[in-house]
Amino acid sequence: MPYNSGMGRAFTTPRATWLALLVAIGTAALIWLAPRPAHGLALPAGAEAPFIAQGETAAVRNMFGFYEAESAAGTTFRWTDGVASLLVRAGQRFGAPVRLTLRLCGCRPDGTPVVTTLEIDRALRVTLAAPAQWRRLEVLVPPRDTPHAPDLLVWLASGQTPDLASPRVLGIAYGGLWLTGMAPARSPAGAWLATLAVLAGCAWLLGRGQPQRAAGFALAACAGVIALLLLGAPHRLTLEARIALLVVACWLAALVEPGRWRMLVPLLAGASLVAAIEWLGVWTIDDAYISFRYAANALAGHGLVYNPGERVEGYTNFLWVVLFIPVLAAGLPPTGAGLVLTALASLVTLALTYRAAAHTWGPLAAAGAAAALVSSVAFVVWTARGSGMETALFTMLVLAGVVLAGAARPASAGAVLALAALTRPEGVLVAGLTGLVLLAPHLRRRDWRGALGAAAPLALAALAIFGPYYLARFAYYGYPLPNTFYAKVGATGAQVWRGLEYAAAFAALLGPWWLIVAAGAACWWWRGRATPAPLTRLSLVIVVAYSGYIIAVGGDHFPRYRFFAPLTPLLALLAGAALQQIAALRAGRVLASLGIALLLLAALPQQVGARSLAGGNGIWSEQSVVDKNREIGLWIRANTAPGTLVATGIAGALAYYAERPVLDMLGLNDLHIAHLDVDTMGQGVAGSEKSDREYVLARRPAIIPFNSAGGLIGWAPFDAAYERVVVRGPEGHALVLYLRRDAAP
Repeated sequence: MPYNSGMGRAFTTPRATWLALLVAIGTAALIWLAPRPAHGLALPAGAEAPFIAQGETAAVRNMFGFYEAESAAGTTFRWTDGVASLLVRAGQRFGAPVRLTLRLCGCRPDGTPVVTTLEIDRALRVTLAAPAQWRRLEVLVPPRDTPHAPDLLVWLASGQTPDLASPRVLGIAYGGLWLTGMAPARSPAGAWLATLAVLAGCAWLLGRGQPQRAAGFALAACAGVIALLLLGAPHRLTLEARIALLVVACWLAALVEPGRWRMLVPLLAGASLVAAIEWLGVWTIDDAYISFRYAANALAGHGLVYNPGERVEGYTNFLWVVLFIPVLAAGLPPTGAGLVLTALASLVTLALTYRAAAHTWGPLAAAGAAAALVSSVAFVVWTARGSGMETALFTMLVLAGVVLAGAARPASAGAVLALAALTRPEGVLVAGLTGLVLLAPHLRRRDWRGALGAAAPLALAALAIFGPYYLARFAYYGYPLPNTFYAKVGATGAQVWRGLEYAAAFAALLGPWWLIVAAGAACWWWRGRATPAPLTRLSLVIVVAYSGYIIAVGGDHFPRYRFFAPLTPLLALLAGAALQQIAALRAGRVLASLGIALLLLAALPQQVGARSLAGGNGIWSEQSVVDKNREIGLWIRANTAPGTLVATGIAGALAYYAERPVLDMLGLNDLHIAHLDVDTMGQGVAGSEKSDREYVLARRPAIIPFNSAGGLIGWAPFDAAYERVVVRGPEGHALVLYLRRDAAP
């Protein structure tokens, strides 16, 4: 007699059930037995290269105060200039605790003694007399994770003496740095998390009468977790967060694919996104911190404002901003939370794409759609690998709304697309296009009752959610559109031309997708042009119309085509539909399989080339902007009084960490600058084309960072009112600031 689970389903056999449970328990036990090796880093002096930029390598950043490497008596070393520092990337995650070894020598030509102060993370301070010969200094660094980055700061301060052979001043001779994690044999927190997740997932699948999938899920999750424990390197994301993402990927694969062996396809696709997070890196963009600042001010009781007392809508992602209010209230760092949330949204989007393609066209189309999506650099960079922006959430909601509309569930589609509109204003465009596609067949037949039944539920559901929000935001901010629209968008031919170049570059990145879709369209035409599925029509119309909108607004200046990322799941669905058409030919399944392989192989060098620490690719540059401006913000918060006005053209991380009023010199968060009329809109960098230096100077900001003063330097009123100073930041960087002469902090 089969056992009824209480959920209307039955286990296949008691033997299969017990086998699945044994597999789950056994694999969970293997997680505990898997060792977690300690990580190490060796940085002998002179071997830190290649430098991505000044003071920046793949292993360290803010390496300042060191002279070029030189050799003497068979030893390679660097002299410091008296104050030297470097940050080891993710150094606090090498283990718990971390053993830091430094090779130092007084070795001064004039024989004067050297007293050096070593500071680690501004928390551990050691004073030592450096000997006249090379010695190794070992320090055990206790676990300490900063809320903004897990890097480990090493600071060496010593007296200076003139160099007898050059105009340099010398501090101490530095022979290198070695970092060793004193980690336990395994990670208890990670092991507990993985074990409970595996057992819970198996219990859920067994409750649905699916012991085979339960066993497959357990094996896949265990294999992935053990791989992370054995092979995972120190990371901006915690090990526990990466384990959780991997288990979620396995769970979603088991959920969306009922086939015993076909479960491998979504499983491998989800694992590829987790692998991209693990080995290609994650990143956060500066603009994400604008959202975090609005959420922080709301939590503090100031309302959804950038500066307390100024009602300016300098964001276009209401739902994303509101989501971070409880995140901050819980004391979670927004950077890490943003990375986890975007990665989760990417996994859900992948599962939805696979399931929609499988339900509409079949398993081969689902495999093709999954391959097309994970091969998209725009999708992986802006969702799985982070950015901290709302792109991943918006992409997921757009796809869910379109899929629901294609499945003849207009009311649900309207509600989801309304949430998309709360996440990005373009959601209104998607909802409108979806409604038109649903209306079109009824209008052609003049079936007015059918048209009303098709579109009214979608419209009513969308308006019920979006309408009250829009009226409230209009009453609060006083403008029909967000302030960022006025700051970024004009109506010039140059802007459209820039948008065309942006779209053409993205189209070139798609590569073999065009060949596959063209071949699928040809097969569809050849076989008599059967009526395409509603999901096909919806995807095609939205891709074409939305692309036109992107061109009209002039594209975007961020790397890897952020504006096109929300279209990538719909493009993947079209690729899956095309592959299904090809598969219907004689030997078509072989051709379709080759098409899937072509998609994956063509994307591999693009994905590797978009590593967050590869110099010159844009992603590393954006992360570097966050790191440097975060440090400026931390210095301002520690060295100025509350209420000190700061002006900057990079208004994210600096403003969030400074916790001071900020004048946004590019107008995203400033009404006056945003509403300026500029005849040259479209000829500069998107989003950075409006400014007013007279207005900025009239506001009398106390501090303007050097990286935002380019349009002011050399202008007589500015030069008379401000002086250039260099200060040492809390993370070791030399910060160049312009301070108003009558208001120096």
